[in-house]
Amino acid sequence: MRRVLAIGAHFDDIEIGCGGALLAWRARGDEIAFFVATESSYRDPNGTLIRTSETAQKEGRAAAALAGAALIEAGLPTFEVMADERLHRPLLHAIAKFAPDVVLSHWVGDPHRDHREVALATLHCARKIPRVLAYRSNWDPSAQAFDPRFYVNIESTLDGKLALVRTHVSEHKRTDGIWEERVRATAADAGARSGCTHAEAFEVIRWLD
Repeated sequence: MRRVLAIGAHFDDIEIGCGGALLAWRARGDEIAFFVATESSYRDPNGTLIRTSETAQKEGRAAAALAGAALIEAGLPTFEVMADERLHRPLLHAIAKFAPDVVLSHWVGDPHRDHREVALATLHCARKIPRVLAYRSNWDPSAQAFDPRFYVNIESTLDGKLALVRTHVSEHKRTDGIWEERVRATAADAGARSGCTHAEAFEVIRWLD
């Protein structure tokens, strides 16, 4: 049995980026945990409140429960995340407490600043973890190419991953279900690249076997 810690900037990032792999690993007996850096409320550029922290927390906790994952919440302000001690402290504490064998986090080329800062913090805080992988949790273009070399077959857990994504009812409604469409397409593309019907793709930061 392994202990797998998935790290995300916001409630919903983990589910989109690596939910299928986590469900597959849990099904074989691994223990999984979510670390979410922010309280995940946000406003649009005009200041209109789009999602409250209470809604994000309720949906995020439901998703973690559905995944069978322990949930660790740092509660930092959305869009103010920095790879500094305000993030390092709770992340180091989570790593020390959960003692993971595998860590999954955002990739450093992600154009979303919160995602990128969490990725950089992970490089620092998980530097002694033997297996570290990076996932992609959005579809925005970046100046840096996502370069996956590690694939997890999620043929048996794609439906479960979609159920995790749908748990974020407020975002699912706001985006008119586009996440589900893109999750399916991304999984099919990764599957075609790796020789199965559906997969999740990861960059390898470190993999000591």
